[in-house]
Amino acid sequence: MRSRSSGKKISGSGPRKGRRITSKLNVIAEGRIYEVVQAGRLKRFWDWTPAFAQAMASEAGIETLTEAHWQIIRYLRAFVERNHRTPIVFRALRDNGLSLRELERLFPSGYHRGACMLAGLDDYGIYPDLDSEPAPAINKTYRIDSGGFLVHPGEWDEDFASMRAEELGVQLTEKHWAVLRFIRNRRASTGKVPTVFETCKALKLEGQELEVLFPQGYQRCAVKLAGLSLAQ
Repeated sequence: MRSRSSGKKISGSGPRKGRRITSKLNVIAEGRIYEVVQAGRLKRFWDWTPAFAQAMASEAGIETLTEAHWQIIRYLRAFVERNHRTPIVFRALRDNGLSLRELERLFPSGYHRGACMLAGLDDYGIYPDLDSEPAPAINKTYRIDSGGFLVHPGEWDEDFASMRAEELGVQLTEKHWAVLRFIRNRRASTGKVPTVFETCKALKLEGQELEVLFPQGYQRCAVKLAGLSLAQ
């Protein structure tokens, strides 16, 4: 998982949790302000985080982002990073093994107004200076407790997970991210961190598979990287 943010550290205070649209030009998601242009388009490609997509999902007619949505969003951003342009809809369908009807069910507001908007892509779809103009550094501090767990779950982002994973000696893959997203989404929808049994059942994982992914344990590794704790 590529990250262009820098200047982040784990120890002190961070932004308050929140998610709302404050004006036509700003979106606040989990304490961070995102500058947008017309139709909710993110102004700068590298400013994007998953929190932006979560915040704008309702604008795209989506109640809850599922793994199927995230697969398309991640695909779009990865494609742009590699090719400096947005893939045409037919290329996106082919690469993801989807029919047009299936894509419509996922993003009812449209490919550009739904999927591309949530992925933080603009209307033009061409990024000639993507490599030469990285995102500005963002100084951020994460507050953790004595056990290394994030104090305020709303401060979580993928950079936190990546940094903590590196400290724990875990190389995050798509399988890891699927577990982390499930844990966070389940906690957001139910108010409780899912048990290891619920997580394995939902993701069709055997206990041994989960152990390989998170050798330090479910709570001490998976839940920790998700920015949560079983006590929350």
